[in-house]
Amino acid sequence: MKKCILFASHIPSENKLFVGKESLDKFVESFSDYDIYIGINNSCVEWIDTVKEYSNKLSIIYEITPKNLLDTGGGAAYQTALRLLKNSGVKYDIYWFGHTKGATSNCHNFRKEVFGLFWDQKEKIEYEIFENGYSLYSPYIGVTGQNYLNTTIPVFIKGEPNDDLCSFYSFWVHSGEVVNEFIDRCIPEFFNTNLLSFKRIGGNDGIDRYFFERDFPMIYQTVSKTPKLLYNTISTEKTPYLINILNNINNTKIDF
Repeated sequence: MKKCILFASHIPSENKLFVGKESLDKFVESFSDYDIYIGINNSCVEWIDTVKEYSNKLSIIYEITPKNLLDTGGGAAYQTALRLLKNSGVKYDIYWFGHTKGATSNCHNFRKEVFGLFWDQKEKIEYEIFENGYSLYSPYIGVTGQNYLNTTIPVFIKGEPNDDLCSFYSFWVHSGEVVNEFIDRCIPEFFNTNLLSFKRIGGNDGIDRYFFERDFPMIYQTVSKTPKLLYNTISTEKTPYLINILNNINNTKIDF
């Protein structure tokens, strides 16, 4: 099987290099046979040198995000990684998405929590995706405003409607079917246009800086023939939504 990681990075200064190195060291430890596509948002030269150094240990393809595509969040680095993926022409059986959490927010304890629910659970997550047909693993899920995703995702790709589930914190895993379908069918402008310049369907509001964190993981509902969600934590105070999530046989909680 072919497997890859799409990694969004922003390391603003040398004293934050440890944040990026934690992930790269994890890749060396547990993902050494994966292709790794790294998008780099306006980072210090020391981070670029570090990525080059780790390219001697890992299969890394990287690119610095052009200034005209930078946004006020980390999404542009995911866009860069996806552009690298598209240009490679390679299709994979599974796609891991992660980023340099804490490099600007300093939420280092939370990054450790995410590692425990994400990178450290590779075997269990991949077993569920490959053996039980899950389309998405997201450690943290919640809900958006009613019908919100049907005003954002269809801007880039047409397909089945989305419910109001969303993902949090920009760590997720997609099955190969999901990303391969998206790469083949989404509009070409997705890869080379600042996403904040797009308008949502049915109004004047634009795509916002949280698109990759909240909306993009949910493309599994748009493109998958049998969309199935695997998650660890639900974050919502909307009881009817919570009941729907818990009662939907295609949504499954996994404990580690």
